[in-house]
Amino acid sequence: MKILYILHSHTLGGAEKHLITLMDGVSKYGITPIYAGQTNSWLHKEVQKRGYRFYNVPMHGFYDIVSMTKLAMIAKKERVHLIHGHLTRGAFYAGITSKLSRIPSIATAHSTNAGKHFGHVKHIIAVSEAVKKFLIQKGYSYTNITKIYNGIEDQYENSFTKRAENRELFEIKDDEIALCVIGRFLKDKGQDIAINALKQCKSKNLKLFLIGYDQTEWGKNIHKIVNELNLSSKVIFTGQKDDIPALLSAMDIYLMPSRREAFPLALLEACSMQKAIIASNVGGIPEIIENDNNGYLFECENINELAKAIDILANDKYKRKKFGDLAREKFIENFTSEQMIKNTINLYQKIIGI
Repeated sequence: MKILYILHSHTLGGAEKHLITLMDGVSKYGITPIYAGQTNSWLHKEVQKRGYRFYNVPMHGFYDIVSMTKLAMIAKKERVHLIHGHLTRGAFYAGITSKLSRIPSIATAHSTNAGKHFGHVKHIIAVSEAVKKFLIQKGYSYTNITKIYNGIEDQYENSFTKRAENRELFEIKDDEIALCVIGRFLKDKGQDIAINALKQCKSKNLKLFLIGYDQTEWGKNIHKIVNELNLSSKVIFTGQKDDIPALLSAMDIYLMPSRREAFPLALLEACSMQKAIIASNVGGIPEIIENDNNGYLFECENINELAKAIDILANDKYKRKKFGDLAREKFIENFTSEQMIKNTINLYQKIIGI
């Protein structure tokens, strides 16, 4: 079986990580992944590194006739069995390519705020129940939507043993509680919420690590907030990091103060690494975290509630361990990459009639 994957991508995000995990996974089952997208991107480099077939297709806007024609030619030339688009632009081009090549197509919806352009594909994958409900609200038939949870590879054994080494690397003292937020510097990710909560915390031995490329307009704003609140000694900007499991191994509490999330891979990474988690009660997050069971949920933008939860966990190592153990248990039961890959392949076979 050959699958043509389409994703318009210039930066690194959850959809890009999802796709490379999916391509790696299906290839182990004898499926040939082919990627159509842009050069000089993180995803392009990862595809090249693995030796997968790649086609440079710019997809300028949503009505790039040249790109549409090129994609249809690629699909026919490669004799692919299925076209799989990701995000709205990838979904749109997958649907048009399908009509031009007469090869069936599906698309994965990764967000709860982008519901356009999925109407041309035969079937839609929703990465969470929250995304599925959003698509149904937008008028898509529930019979044409399948929920397949995102999944990630379990790297716990390889990374957790290096906790002491990684804490030393990040200059975290034995008596300090390390908090972290992982994500792109966008307002939706809520780095400002975490910083303002840190200012209100009563615990004095806290350090907050903000992981991600921070040279964006929002990132510059976050730097300004840190300086205004005199938190420069407590808030560390790490920049973009590739080895997230190793970084997480050094942390004590993972924060996800997002204003909007569909089904965050970073949260799954924290679960897999047995972290105590505090997250906002939005989107697909409650499908992963159950309040006061395997983590704390707080109402979005409620700084006082977040600060209180941080103080509780910072001063209760037994609760941190309990939350971490149960978060990892839920990850193993529901959110591994192997489960996602098998469910996706089953859908592929159903769509093409194997």
